[in-house]
Parts: sequence; structure tokens; C-alpha cells
Amino acid sequence: MIKKIALLSTATGVANLMKDYISEHIPQIQVFNIIDEGVLQELIRVGTITPKINRRICQNIIAAEEYGAEAVLLTCSSISPCINIAQKLVGINIYRIDEAMAEKAVILGSNIGVVATINSTLAPTCELIKEKAAAINKDINIKTVLCTDAFQAFLRGDAKTCEKLIKVYCTKQDPA
Repeated sequence: MIKKIALLSTATGVANLMKDYISEHIPQIQVFNIIDEGVLQELIRVGTITPKINRRICQNIIAAEEYGAEAVLLTCSSISPCINIAQKLVGINIYRIDEAMAEKAVILGSNIGVVATINSTLAPTCELIKEKAAAINKDINIKTVLCTDAFQAFLRGDAKTCEKLIKVYCTKQDPA
């Protein structure tokens, strides 16, 4: 069983939520954060993963392994595609926070809604869902909703408003 995991995050708020959640629900696992907000700023600026971003994520994952992590959890869907390169550079497992969600969505339905708070999340999440559907030879339809106001609330540390705005966008937009 894994005893030490690194959470690689692009936002402090997510890192702290995830660390607290794991510490509470799986106390036997030691958790440490690697937070790189510069990656998120660059993603917002350029809108997609660049070689520079890929390199930075890989460096963070290598550092996590050097600090003793037995696994790394990428807590940001926008950086999830970096796993393909990073996994070749380390001897530990790297997990995507959105992988189980994508698998379950494909199993449960054919019309899938993706709600994101930043634009750079939409393409990686949709691609992951398409990969999971292809793996089980299932036709799906994906509709996306972008809720940037929720992201701004999250950055301010206002999780309740973030959640409320996402619910409002989902209700108005009917993503599924």
C-alpha cells in the first residue's frame, strides 16, 4: 500500500482541500503538496499545454519522487495530459484526479456534460472522456459549460459561491 503521496496542484485552495480530505479519510497515508500556481497562470494566458508547461510539470513530478513520494496525484484536470510524458521519467505511479470520473460518466451515460471553471480544462477533460468511451467502444455526446465566475470565487477562497455559481450555470445551460 502507498504510504506517501504528493499532490501536484496549480492552486493553493485545491491543494489544501485535497490534503485535508486525504488526511481525514485515509490517515495512514502521508500527504505533501507541490503547488505551482505559475503553471495555472501560464495555462490561462496561453490556453493550452506548451512544452514549457509540460517540462515544469515533469520537473515537479520528478521532485515529488525525489522527496519520497510513492505516487503523485495531479489535482488539476488542465495539466492531466502531461502524465503521458512524466510517467516515462519516474518510477512511481501518477494519477489523474479526473480519471475515475471520466470512466464512471462513460459507463453511466451517453450524453455527458462537462462543467469547467477555466477554459484550459475543457479539452483535456473531453479528450479523456472520449478515450474512456473508445476503450469500451461506446458512442457518446459531450456538451461543455464554462463557468469562469465560479473560478474567480474559488480563487478568492469562496467555495460556497463557487459551488452555487456552478449549480446555476448547470441549471441554465443544462450541460447533459
